[in-house]
Amino acid sequence: YRKQYLSASCYCLHSACGIRPLVKNHHRVRRVIEGNTPEPGSWPWMASIQLLYKDGYGSACGGVLLSNRWVVTAAHCLSDLKRYRHLARIVLGARDLTQLGPETQIRTIKQWIQHEDFDHKTHKNDIALIRLNYPVKFSDYIQPACLPPKSSNVYKMDDCHIAGWGLLNEKLTTMLQEATVELIDRKRCNSSDWYNGGIHDDNLCAGYEQGGPDVCMGDSGGPLMCKRKKAGIYYVVGIVSWGGLCGQPHSNGVYTSCSYCAVHVLSAVQGIGYILQVFPLVLLMPYL
Repeated sequence: YRKQYLSASCYCLHSACGIRPLVKNHHRVRRVIEGNTPEPGSWPWMASIQLLYKDGYGSACGGVLLSNRWVVTAAHCLSDLKRYRHLARIVLGARDLTQLGPETQIRTIKQWIQHEDFDHKTHKNDIALIRLNYPVKFSDYIQPACLPPKSSNVYKMDDCHIAGWGLLNEKLTTMLQEATVELIDRKRCNSSDWYNGGIHDDNLCAGYEQGGPDVCMGDSGGPLMCKRKKAGIYYVVGIVSWGGLCGQPHSNGVYTSCSYCAVHVLSAVQGIGYILQVFPLVLLMPYL
């Protein structure tokens, strides 16, 4: 592959982000593993990163739309994509993956950017970008997400949600699931009776100390979305990275913090424009 190092600074990639045209009221829910299906268009920046299996396409990871050309996901999700990139696709605007209606748009991968310091063993710096082969058209069902400014105090945000097509009743679900979670103090999450030093500065913990709604296998790369209760716009504050036993005590999901990593914006090459930059990155262009 070819390396290209990038730099600059900003907080969002689109002049209007975090818009949810179809959402009027959003109620707090306490299920994800048990299953709670959101209304259509509830999280219009959700992306399903899919691979072609023997029985058809299936969601391998989640992702978050940042602009009409870029999706952010977890770096560890690229492991299979690198080997089977010709079998991969990105689905946007979907809720039920078995019924892709006219509101959905499908793209393939043009290139990807992976954090150059990503550690496969510890999942430190577990964040990456995917450039779509063709820009998506924004609609009621497809909108770019907002990222939090580096100066924001995420722990003051007390209305947090997760969403994804991950494991549900020991099977990957084809219907988008959502749940309300709580941010967990990093020091508490890193204590000896919890993750015992496995939480890094670039991580967030969310879920419930005694177990409950949580992300699970297949949710990697998806968003942790938070805001203050009286605010109108959710920020994607974290990207699903790893966790313990889904929904069990002291086994909550661990996320790559967007406010820690997403502090730079760049103009990569002519025609791409401004995209998210997460510290020094390696630009992987295996088939441009």
